Amino acid sequence: MLAAIKTTLVQEDLNDCLTLAEFSQIQFKFGLPALVADLVWYLTGKTINQEDDEVAQTKTTKAHLPVSMADKEVCAGPFFDPEIEGFRSGLKPEDYAVYLSLFQRFLNYYPDEKKLASGLQPKFNEDKCYLTEEDIVGNMKNIFGYHNPYFGKLLYLMLSGGLDKAKISMSTFIKELLVFKKEDVHYVYNTFAFRLYDIDHDGVLNVMNLLHLQINIPYSSLVGQEIFK
Repeated sequence: MLAAIKTTLVQEDLNDCLTLAEFSQIQFKFGLPALVADLVWYLTGKTINQEDDEVAQTKTTKAHLPVSMADKEVCAGPFFDPEIEGFRSGLKPEDYAVYLSLFQRFLNYYPDEKKLASGLQPKFNEDKCYLTEEDIVGNMKNIFGYHNPYFGKLLYLMLSGGLDKAKISMSTFIKELLVFKKEDVHYVYNTFAFRLYDIDHDGVLNVMNLLHLQINIPYSSLVGQEIFK
C-alpha cells in the first residue's frame, strides 16, 4: 500500500500532497487498504477480501487469544457519557454487544459472570467509562494479538481528533467505528484509512506522513506487512 501511495506522489513532486479523493483512486489490491479490511474483520467478523481458509483460520486464532488479567477498578473518577443511551437504544443488541466487547478489551476488562454475580468483579458501566491513550496503545494486543504502540497512537489520535490527553467515551468510540457497519465500503473505509494515516490532521497525506509510518511501524510486524507491501 505504501509503495502505491509513494509512486502516486513522486510522479508529480515530493512537495505534493495526496487528497482523500486522490487516495481513493489508488488501485489497492482488494480495492481498499488491507489494514481496513483487517479492522472490519476484527470488529464485525465480516471478511471483505477473498481469503483462503488458512489465512481466515490464522485471523480467527489471533482474534480470540486468551488474555489473563487481574481484577481492577475500571475508569475510576467522575465521568459520564450522556450520549450512550442513544446508541444502546438505536443499535441492534448484537451490534451494540460487539462495540461493547471491543471497548472493554481496550480497557483490558473481561467480564466473568460468576465473579460479577458474587461481587468479586466490578460491574462495568460503559456510560461512566472512557479510554485514554495509555489504554489504546497498551492494549492493542488484546484486539490484534500483537503489540504495536505507534499504530495504537494513530488510532488514539484519530478517535481524539488529534488532541492529547483526551478521554474517549463509548459513544465517541462507536461514532468513529460505526462506519464498519455501512455497506458503501470503498468510500467510507478509504475515508477511515485516510484519516488514520493523516498524522497531523491537515486533510492531506504528504511524504512526511508516509515516512513517519515507515520509520515507526516495523516491517516485520503484521501491520507493517500490510502497509508496506
